[in-house]
Amino acid sequence: MSTETYLRFINRGPQGGKPILWPVWVWKVLYPEPKTISLNLFQQSILELSRARCRDRYEISRLLCLDQDLVNFIIATQLIPNNWMNVDGSLTSTGEKVLDDIEGYEEELHAGYAFQDGISGAWLPRFCKDLSIIEPDKYDESGYPAFLQSKDSGKHLFTFKLKGFCDFKEDIVEVFNAYRKYKNDYGNAIQRERHTDMMSRINFDRLSYIEQVPTKMWLWTWVFHDNANSEPWLIADPFGLQKAAAWLRKPLKTLLPSQDSLARYISSGVKQACPKEMSASEWLESLEHEVDHMLMAEYPWSQRVPMIRDYLASVLRCRVAIDQNNRPTREDMRSLLIETHLLAESTLQWMLKKYPINIRQLPDKSADASWDKKTSIAVLNTLGLDCLEPDIVNKLASQQLKDIRNAFIHGSSSMKALLVAVMFSTAEHTDHPLHKLSKDSLQLGSLLDMANDRNRKAGHSSSEKLTKEVAMKHADFMITWVNNFKEWY
Repeated sequence: MSTETYLRFINRGPQGGKPILWPVWVWKVLYPEPKTISLNLFQQSILELSRARCRDRYEISRLLCLDQDLVNFIIATQLIPNNWMNVDGSLTSTGEKVLDDIEGYEEELHAGYAFQDGISGAWLPRFCKDLSIIEPDKYDESGYPAFLQSKDSGKHLFTFKLKGFCDFKEDIVEVFNAYRKYKNDYGNAIQRERHTDMMSRINFDRLSYIEQVPTKMWLWTWVFHDNANSEPWLIADPFGLQKAAAWLRKPLKTLLPSQDSLARYISSGVKQACPKEMSASEWLESLEHEVDHMLMAEYPWSQRVPMIRDYLASVLRCRVAIDQNNRPTREDMRSLLIETHLLAESTLQWMLKKYPINIRQLPDKSADASWDKKTSIAVLNTLGLDCLEPDIVNKLASQQLKDIRNAFIHGSSSMKALLVAVMFSTAEHTDHPLHKLSKDSLQLGSLLDMANDRNRKAGHSSSEKLTKEVAMKHADFMITWVNNFKEWY
């Protein structure tokens, strides 16, 4: 027993959560991480010309094909204040060092950890630099570890330890699939401000295994019930980037029919009584179907688009919970607005998958710096869409080209970038729903208002008040909006 290793990355679990120890294979990996480069392309080019004794600003602007006013602006507001350039245009010693660092650019190798599910064998979309190990205080007669809750009280917390392990398998393709989801989840966690004590993000474009055999460990998480979610029970994200981890819930469901003790443990945390004539496993299964029946009756098309169905179900459940509560909590209203926003994102991601474009027709990365609002407005106006009224075009035109490209390739950009990508894709698809639906049906202004309220009012640190009426208004709009596309799903 003493050789077993337990990991716990977040201290506070969800309210009413019941702790579970999840079996994982932990792989120690080595990955290169680039040093941070402090210069952008314009700054670097001007400094390099200065080093080559080209210090006439007109000549610099001519060689770089830049407006001379822009060159003057960069020198006056960036290069000289940062002590990289002298007033006469020569480099300072600091400027020389900055250029030397770039020319001597090299990657730094770091050790980190990747995780493979001990139940399903799937790679978890989570990576970390360090392991947070906790030690049990004792074990009960069944072999389950007990952890000391408080030294003062001497109370112990007993956890349910899942049985494992499946065989491990090296699969670099699946590791990078998991890494893409990890990057997306990490970015969303920063936007949603899930907590202020997030683990350091890992960045890599390749990795290698330090050890060819992973180590067995158990990962601390919780099973819990959430009134604002469509599922009767959830599994907490053990790393805290999301409230719940759907990628753990799915493999756990497969264990319920064969492990009644696990089913009883989960059902004890669900805020409904289990009928005496049903086993815990059968009852949990019936709760799953309850949600399916509701969606099948009112939104039959949702069964064809699981990526939209799950968020639609969450919005419906959140909406009912808030509607029945005269004084809903701020957290409940935040959850509704966040789930509403995710429903919008999932619908736009579905459109990009159903109506793809040839990525090669997009401007490549070399055009990122020259892409500006004026260019974006011109491109959007060429699409000839009824829904693209001038004020909508103006609100969308500030999206960066790299974010639009990421929307096409990974579907992981902001909602506005996803929407712009959807607009661009209509140029190659005459049967696209945005060609068919009127501007009154699409109401893009209301869609953008929802996104703005989510960004301004749904964050933990936001000082702007989110009211029940506003959250409900956006949810009702979004439910109607996704229903607009039912004949295309």
